[in-house]
Amino acid sequence: MPKADSQFSPNLKFGEGTGSATPLAWSMAQFIRLAVNLQAGRNLDTPKVVYERYVLGKKDDGNIAATFSNVEGLEQNLPLQNPTLSTILNLQSPQIVDCQKKLGIKSCDSSKQMHACILYSGEFKTLEIAGDFTEWKPQKLNIKKSHNKTIIDCLTFAKVARVEYKLIVDGKWIIDPLNPNKIDNGVGGENSFFAMPDYKPTIWDKEIKGFDPTLETIEIKSKVFGQTRKIQIYAPTHSATEAIALPVLYLQDGSDYFKRAKAVQTALNLEKAGKIKPFIMVFVDYKDRTKEYWANDDYAKFLATEVVPAIDAKYNTIKTRDGRAILGASLGGITSVHTAVKYLEIFSRIGGQSSSFWIDNGRVVKELEKLDAGKTKFKFYFDDGTLEGVEDTRRVNEMLRGKGFDVTYVEGESGHNWTSWRDRLADAFIALWK
Repeated sequence: MPKADSQFSPNLKFGEGTGSATPLAWSMAQFIRLAVNLQAGRNLDTPKVVYERYVLGKKDDGNIAATFSNVEGLEQNLPLQNPTLSTILNLQSPQIVDCQKKLGIKSCDSSKQMHACILYSGEFKTLEIAGDFTEWKPQKLNIKKSHNKTIIDCLTFAKVARVEYKLIVDGKWIIDPLNPNKIDNGVGGENSFFAMPDYKPTIWDKEIKGFDPTLETIEIKSKVFGQTRKIQIYAPTHSATEAIALPVLYLQDGSDYFKRAKAVQTALNLEKAGKIKPFIMVFVDYKDRTKEYWANDDYAKFLATEVVPAIDAKYNTIKTRDGRAILGASLGGITSVHTAVKYLEIFSRIGGQSSSFWIDNGRVVKELEKLDAGKTKFKFYFDDGTLEGVEDTRRVNEMLRGKGFDVTYVEGESGHNWTSWRDRLADAFIALWK
């Protein structure tokens, strides 16, 4: 054994050992340390407080962290093997991966579909998910792999899909804490969302440089409701000075179509591209949405006999049924259809986005079945999202086509929300005014 301080003594010889560990000894020591760490299942040099905070997620403020180890089949897609602190903190949910049988789920069509793997870490008794693809009904998450309390469930979606969802932890509905993407889409409050790789949002809602759309507000003293209602209108700037009469589109959930669906920007961009000609938009809001939009006769009368005459009196409009269109989403879609069918002489162009054809056991569908294309002409536009269920809209589309009506029908790989309706709004405008 060399003396403790021999490296400082003058008897050191050039090219010989100093008495300290040699490089080979150091490398062998590292192999031994690695073997011990692998046997223990963690890095023993990591302080316990750091391991518990960033790996086990034990934090007083309730935030969580996720880590994975050797998840079969995901190695090439997720940064999970031997995770560093940075990969642990930056890991997001969901992780989008190719179709792989190793994941323990049903195989999928790799040309059209991919997996979205939901991640979660933390203490829980029950863990569920609800979203566009479950009709917002809680569905139990299946544990594919578990390590350090981290859960994976890989769900299959079309490559063009856009999905909104929430997690339900011990009965409490929350946004996904590992997903930074969240949105208040006007349906169900704030949701987490993700888009699959081939999803393409609309290109027609872009802001127009130097243009800030403003609406004019008018008040209508409604005899139907016994109160004053405010209606907002967008009229092209040249409509007041030119002698050309313009067609009019009446939109339910008016404020949402203006703010969330970007209706004015979409119309102007389509007009600039030569896809449509100018038209006036009337944005109508409700007082009691469920009551008034449940294919309600009073609301239909208000719209057809009070709102339409007020607009025709104030603006240079085409005052025929062919110059009027009506559009709405969800319940707004079904009340648009009901209103137009009830007042055949007022509207000839009818649109519905994700229309609630199911209400009252298909009451409005029965109204449509009575129409005769040989007596009354209509142009129809309908769309729906495959994640919310499209069977009823498909049946209506086929039934109306069979009667000889002009019907445009569009489907999207999406759910029941304003982003989906905004993505398809250009299709609606083009179809209604063709």
